[in-house]
Amino acid sequence: MSDSSPSSAPQDPLDAALRENLRAHEPAAGDLGPGADLVERLKLRATAARKAAAEAAGGPDACYNQPASAQSPGGRARSSSADAGSRSNHRDAAAGLSRSAGEQGVDPSMKLQACHKCGAQFDVSSFAQGQQFTCGSCGAVLVAHQAGGPARTPGAGRAPGGGRTPGQGRTPQGRAPQGRKPQGGGGRAPAAPGRKPGGRAPKAPGGGRRTAVRGGPGAPSRGPQYQPVQRGGAQQSKAPSRGGRAPAAPRGGGRAAPGRGAPARGGPKKPNMLPIVGGIALVLIIVVVVVMGGDKGGDTDPQANNQQANNQPVKPVQPEVPADTLAAIQKDYRNDEPATEKEFRAIINRVKALADGGGETGKTFLDKVFKDGVEGGQLINNEEARTALGYKKFYYAIPEIYRGYPFIKAVETANRKTWYGPDENDEYELALIAKQRTEEHVAKLESDHSYRAGDQIRANVKNLPVLRDYNFETYWAKPFLICYASNDNLSMFDLMQKSKSERKKLEEKLAKKRKRWELVLKEKGLIMQQLYDKFLDEYQEKLGLGRLEDPWGGKPDYKPAFRSYRDGLPMIIWIFDNREAWSRYHNEVVKKPIPPTAAGYFTSETGWVFLYDEKENPAARQFEIGKNLHEGTHQMQYWFNVQLLKWQRKNIKFRQDWLGEGLAEYYGSASMDKKRNLKFHGINVSRLKEAKAMKAGLEKANRKYPIFPLNRMIQFNYYYQMQAWGAQQWNLDPGAVMGLFYQQSYAFVHFLHRFEDGKYKKKFDLFFDQFLRRGAGEFEGTRVFRQAFGFMEDEDWEDIQAEFEKYLMDLIAMDLSPYSKRPPAKDDWGDDK
Repeated sequence: MSDSSPSSAPQDPLDAALRENLRAHEPAAGDLGPGADLVERLKLRATAARKAAAEAAGGPDACYNQPASAQSPGGRARSSSADAGSRSNHRDAAAGLSRSAGEQGVDPSMKLQACHKCGAQFDVSSFAQGQQFTCGSCGAVLVAHQAGGPARTPGAGRAPGGGRTPGQGRTPQGRAPQGRKPQGGGGRAPAAPGRKPGGRAPKAPGGGRRTAVRGGPGAPSRGPQYQPVQRGGAQQSKAPSRGGRAPAAPRGGGRAAPGRGAPARGGPKKPNMLPIVGGIALVLIIVVVVVMGGDKGGDTDPQANNQQANNQPVKPVQPEVPADTLAAIQKDYRNDEPATEKEFRAIINRVKALADGGGETGKTFLDKVFKDGVEGGQLINNEEARTALGYKKFYYAIPEIYRGYPFIKAVETANRKTWYGPDENDEYELALIAKQRTEEHVAKLESDHSYRAGDQIRANVKNLPVLRDYNFETYWAKPFLICYASNDNLSMFDLMQKSKSERKKLEEKLAKKRKRWELVLKEKGLIMQQLYDKFLDEYQEKLGLGRLEDPWGGKPDYKPAFRSYRDGLPMIIWIFDNREAWSRYHNEVVKKPIPPTAAGYFTSETGWVFLYDEKENPAARQFEIGKNLHEGTHQMQYWFNVQLLKWQRKNIKFRQDWLGEGLAEYYGSASMDKKRNLKFHGINVSRLKEAKAMKAGLEKANRKYPIFPLNRMIQFNYYYQMQAWGAQQWNLDPGAVMGLFYQQSYAFVHFLHRFEDGKYKKKFDLFFDQFLRRGAGEFEGTRVFRQAFGFMEDEDWEDIQAEFEKYLMDLIAMDLSPYSKRPPAKDDWGDDK
């Protein structure tokens, strides 16, 4: 509210009554007019009020606190905006205090209404029905509903416990004050909810003071507010007042602090505040007296008093719950079978809570619950239920690696399955083996760089459209990665992905085939590794070659313009398990038909070797071993050529010349024992037998076995050149010319290595070194050969030509039986496999 001058302030009836009261008790109090000092007036009013209350009650001065509206819970003055509306209602709120039930002297015209939240009662006789007002005790917004009705007896209709038991007044420590007489007052404090019933409400010594209640039509929306005193005389904050707020009143009486809006001590005076201050002081005195007067009688239960003092309801005593039993749990389970995991877990927890889990009977019942939950799907992923039923859990976190291996696929299948039942021990053991293989594989990837290179190549194979659909197994025989493709070479790990019925049908068939193709892969690996070692023993130092399986492919880490092989360079050999699969691949997959006479080849487009396995017969076995060595030699020659040119494959084109075919046939001349040990003797039994048969056939037809002129043979770079020249010169079938070319290319390489204890060996090594260092289109092999051997003129070839022809005839005529030892069968590994 705003300030107004003293002359214009209206005369307050309560202020007038207070003036008269003060003059009667203390005539010498001085001038009480509006112009007097506000603090002095407050002191006079407070002193007069205390004396008046003491005389009325016949006891000592009552202890009081400052109004709750000017005090925060911590004892400091509040400054909320709600206080502005409550200041003008203090006097009116005093008239709204109710008296104890059965109290005499209540004005029958009062219409009392209780606060629905704290129980404080208000006179709403002059309120319009439906008018809102605020409870000054708890701040609840109330709606007047008694206007115009009959007078209500104070305290009537109160619920049990609404009255206050005599002697329930509390000190700040919660105990009833000792030796205090109840103070007189005009009513009683509102009953706290939940108070313990019993006792009789004290009778007030007087009828209390009633003033006109503001409200009614046209009145402000905020109605009368009840501002309670703090029970038990709680100590007020000693914080200094600020911003015009009322300081805390001194404990045990003394001079009252100025009301809200009054200047602090020593500050400027504000006019027309006397009525407000007087009203506040009177309200406080009445409230304190009423509260203290209700504390008659003996103490009640301390705990109940504490709850009443704190305005807390008494907690009801909970009835004792009977102990759970296994029979009760089983009955509940039968009558209301769980439908969710939560409900199943509730039953499980109840059984576990029993003493000893219900014993053996409880365990049996719990197993049934587990089984029902697993079979019903509610506990299908519950580890406790699965374990209790004898299931074994499987899980292995596969790293981010290529996962095309059968054993890794088996782990993935086992991870998806997760749980193996008591009747699935074999499958579980197989999953553990797959896990062990996977762990070993991961360890090798981390420790073996060449193994890691092979793994990367295998991953690349699965990205090739022409091969990714093939079911194949791999064998790492560094630097060779051997891939064995078959339509039925399922591993034991592949079986894990089949249904139980399918798996059973395939197991017998697979058991017979597994041994064969696993041994085939092992044999291929041993053959290729021995060929590689033989080649490097001969040429590594002479030609400055590096081992392809070493880091960076056996050479330094070249500049980014050149490709390097950080983990080594693997050479891939793809083998089909039969001729039919080989033909189907070329005719239907890549759609590049291959001549029926071709049994394998190397291609510089990929750097791979493609082969197929021969049938099981002695003659085919010797040819099979020879062609494996033959194509492996082509592959080594090519990749060492790439290595010497700093991995620049685009500058190399592999040619079908005499050197490549002759060298491959030369290193393909070996015999093998049961332990797969090779002996490189250089005598190619297959080619020499073929030459014998062709020579005999031509002689039978009265024709001479033709021999290529060496200076012409070294000029052929492709098969078609050689075949065209032979058909024209010798009038022979192109197939026969091809046979002669292979026989004589091999014989010429053998001649250059061994003629007269290596007469031409050094010159051949020089030629081979220069040949491997040439790029595509730089120069032809003919010129390199001429330079290395010093054959610049045609007549320079005459001596070597004559020497070679005689050497060739001796090879064809030699006894091949010492070199024709039958190789072991594919499944014959002697005592050591």
